[in-house]
Amino acid sequence: YYNIYLTNYPDNVEAHLLVGNIYKEQDEFDRAKARFEKVRIIDPNNLDALLSIIDMDYEGLEQIEKTYEALTICKNAKDSVSVYSRLEDELEEHGRISESMRNWEVYRKLQQSYSTFIEYGISQLFYPANYVKINQNDKAFTLMDEFKNTYQTPFDGFVNMGYMFIYNELNDGKNATKYLSATVEHAKAIGAIILLDLIKLSEAKAYRLNGEYDKAIQTVYDSPKADEWDHKLELSRCFRLKKDYKQAKNFLNATCYECDRNAEELYELGMLHHAIGDLDKATEYMNKFIDYYQNGDPELIKVKKAKEYIYNWKEPS
Repeated sequence: YYNIYLTNYPDNVEAHLLVGNIYKEQDEFDRAKARFEKVRIIDPNNLDALLSIIDMDYEGLEQIEKTYEALTICKNAKDSVSVYSRLEDELEEHGRISESMRNWEVYRKLQQSYSTFIEYGISQLFYPANYVKINQNDKAFTLMDEFKNTYQTPFDGFVNMGYMFIYNELNDGKNATKYLSATVEHAKAIGAIILLDLIKLSEAKAYRLNGEYDKAIQTVYDSPKADEWDHKLELSRCFRLKKDYKQAKNFLNATCYECDRNAEELYELGMLHHAIGDLDKATEYMNKFIDYYQNGDPELIKVKKAKEYIYNWKEPS
């Protein structure tokens, strides 16, 4: 249907983008790229087409570098936010949290120039906890002070959610649960129950940190995203801590089809093999985890922990 439409309207940019994205989703990358390149012939400064081509042609650090170049053809604040958003996942995947947060500090102000509060107010509560990952806790709490002072009714109650994320990252189960309860209470009070589905994983982590493993497991099962890899990873952690290593391994295997491409899974494999008593495998996976973040922030807390584990796991000679 769309190809017929393109025959009749060969210069329709939106149609070419649509068909290109359909091909891309079907892993027909050559045909997808042909559509995006056609868009760039019609409109050389089309940002969506350029970003799609970069996404297919490059990976890792090279993709990050090329995506930054796309900022040069941005026509407005919304375009710039689109580019920074594309960069975010790739930067965080490589452990470049400080760079990702610098970008976010820029683009959150751009976003506010054209969006309503409801479009960005909830989502930005997820970001302060990123500073904790690189041992910049003061920045996390400074941001939360800003939000606490600027969020107005009925959104002020959701500031608790940002604190929950921070305390989860600090592995402080007591405070995480405190702010989780406040978040749930507020969501129910204003009829925003759907929001609670978005934080099921964080809710489960808070329970896990308090040693409530069965409650954490049930919370993950109840999540509408229970089949996603990060939820299965949380289940693996919970079962490991329950010393049910067989179940832990099952859930890890269910999500870990390409473990070398996922740092969190490498880390959990290290922890699981240590719990089982296989120090060689545990050390192997932790070293892979450290190598994965070789271009990451030197202050990454989890990398420092991995190095400490390896040191402490060394058997006396």
